[in-house]
Amino acid sequence: MSFKTVIGRARSEGKNWLDTLESLAFVEAYGIPVAPYDSASSLDELFKSARRLGYPIVVKPVIPSMLHKTE
Repeated sequence: MSFKTVIGRARSEGKNWLDTLESLAFVEAYGIPVAPYDSASSLDELFKSARRLGYPIVVKPVIPSMLHKTE
């Protein structure tokens, strides 16, 4: 996916920012390597992704109303 596609989709949704997955796609569009990732909307999907990606994994929530995360 090109960076223009990533930005275009976000703008068409009325967003002024990129969520986590969009940000990763944007970075990848510029050829910058990122760690393997996936998204899941249920525990079943999470475990399938974990098996596919391999353990250990890191789980980070994607919450539309939370723009910044602190750890």
